[in-house]
Amino acid sequence: MSKGSFLIVEDEFVVAENLRREIVSMEYEVAGMASSGREAIELARLKKPDLVLMDIKLIGEMDGIETAIQLRQNWDIPVLFLTAFSDDNILERAKLAEPLGYLVKPYEKKGLRASVEMALYKARTERILKESESRFRSMFENSPVAYLALDESICCLDFNSEFCRLLGYDREEMIGKNLIGFCPHGMQHLYLEHFAIVKKDGRHQTELNMVCKDNTVLTVLLECRVQYHVDGRFLRTHCILHNITERKRAEEEQMRLSQRLQQIQKIESLSRMAGAIAHHFNNQLQAVIGNRELAMYDPSMTPNNMKFLTEATKAANKAAEVSSLMLTCIGQTSGRKDLLDLPEICTRILPMIQTAIPKNVILKTDFTSPAPAVMANAKQIQQVVINLVTNAYEAIGQCQGSIHLKVRTVSLSDIPAARRYPIDWETDNIPYVCLEVIDNGCGITDTDIDKIFEPFFTSKFIGRGLGLTVVLGIVQSHDGAVTVESEPGGGSVFRVFLPASPAVAEKISLHPEKTIQTPEPEGSGTVLLIEDETQICDIAKAMLTHLGFTVLGAGDGMEAVEIFRQHHEEITCVLSDLTMPRMNGWDTLDALRKLSPDIPVILSSGFDEDQVMAGDHAERPNAFIGKPYRLMELGKVIRRVLADKDERK
Repeated sequence: MSKGSFLIVEDEFVVAENLRREIVSMEYEVAGMASSGREAIELARLKKPDLVLMDIKLIGEMDGIETAIQLRQNWDIPVLFLTAFSDDNILERAKLAEPLGYLVKPYEKKGLRASVEMALYKARTERILKESESRFRSMFENSPVAYLALDESICCLDFNSEFCRLLGYDREEMIGKNLIGFCPHGMQHLYLEHFAIVKKDGRHQTELNMVCKDNTVLTVLLECRVQYHVDGRFLRTHCILHNITERKRAEEEQMRLSQRLQQIQKIESLSRMAGAIAHHFNNQLQAVIGNRELAMYDPSMTPNNMKFLTEATKAANKAAEVSSLMLTCIGQTSGRKDLLDLPEICTRILPMIQTAIPKNVILKTDFTSPAPAVMANAKQIQQVVINLVTNAYEAIGQCQGSIHLKVRTVSLSDIPAARRYPIDWETDNIPYVCLEVIDNGCGITDTDIDKIFEPFFTSKFIGRGLGLTVVLGIVQSHDGAVTVESEPGGGSVFRVFLPASPAVAEKISLHPEKTIQTPEPEGSGTVLLIEDETQICDIAKAMLTHLGFTVLGAGDGMEAVEIFRQHHEEITCVLSDLTMPRMNGWDTLDALRKLSPDIPVILSSGFDEDQVMAGDHAERPNAFIGKPYRLMELGKVIRRVLADKDERK
């Protein structure tokens, strides 16, 4: 078997033939013989020899050097030059062909053998290295991981296609580019710090942001390792880059959702606590107000004592308002809702707002009227406007300032997602009416802006802090949302979004009806009172007795059902607490209706009526009365349900 194939290029026939014999005697194959450059190129194209023995001086327009250069460029075929010339210029030009050696004529047989063997060995070694390099380069270029090599000044020495693709640059744009050029504005010091660690420790791993050609920003995990010369000098830094942008976004989204869940759980916890406190507070107020009212009916009451009771009444009423505010803050509001024109509702309270605003503050209005109607409680919406305007002029303080009050219609896409409350608000793809209050006051810091709707949080002065909490509670009960835009020293913008209705707004009178206090006619009949708290039970009995009713008392639902079985013919009405041990108000109502389907039942609770009445129940009460209730209110409710019963007969 041949040890290799040769192409002999020599324009002197005798020399060429001698070469052929010598090569064959060495057990090599002669693939062909040529006397000119053109002929050599054609034979090389067809035969693909392992090595070409090339005379530098050839006949024709191409000499051996030019022919060798084309063989290298076109087919990477190595050349061993045969020459009788040793001119420095020729040798320097011959280097362009990257020859494997020079054999000077006249040559000896031993010299020929040594030169040929060595040239062929170099050719094969070179081919193996190039194939290996080609495989490595292919793996390098097609790697799914971005690779980068940097010099000591962190300029790009080498990189693969994935690195170019990652940052969106062409290869030509990357050559020699300093890595600092990919750094986000103002973050150059971080790059320098990280690569100082790389140079010191020899390796380093960190996360960096890199700016792409299209100005998008990627987050990459950068793994660096320094390569040194044999003598310990710095050679290059090898870097592998993993694109972790999506992972970081997912982590940030997970963190955001986790924080949002924590906030929702916190709000739910506060809501449960506020509802429970209001419930217990109202129960205690029931005892206070009931006893106070009965005391005022005492004929032996002196004018001085009556004065004391009147002051106590004012304090009890204020306490009841605070309890109501607590329920409002958590979105538990009751009251009639009508189709309203928001600009009209705002216009009605402008005189009152103008009176309250300090002289150093100017109020501007911009109402798009008529705006789409909103289903809302007029007094509660006016309370929202008053609280937001109050918050605005308090933020302005003693400085000259202005407040801009606007009402306009917006689409869902116009409602910002940032700084939107409640955070779990679910939107509908419908138009919304936007109430906007803009001020040029002191603004709100980033640390405070997420706290402003928390109960009793205030940055102004002690004793305030429920205004914005009440705003959010009212808006939440109307299926709306509040957004905030603010920065310290730059003022604030509060926007309230309420679902628009396609129906036409109604004309609502907001003037309270004058009531004339007239003595209530005495009641008649027997009331079954169900109440588990002894103190409240006692005062409720006294109030019912004062109203002229006979009272049968029960401590819980199970006891009440047994009493009703025994006295159902004489019981004309039932007044039941909602929250009781063993059997609650709803279960008691079901049990009583099974015994007497038409028995009038009034449910009572310290919780808000909307919260109590929510949900599906087989039986519904004839009325609800919230604690703390007044004597006259209790009498009216009982007489109304008894009158309704008589009408049904």
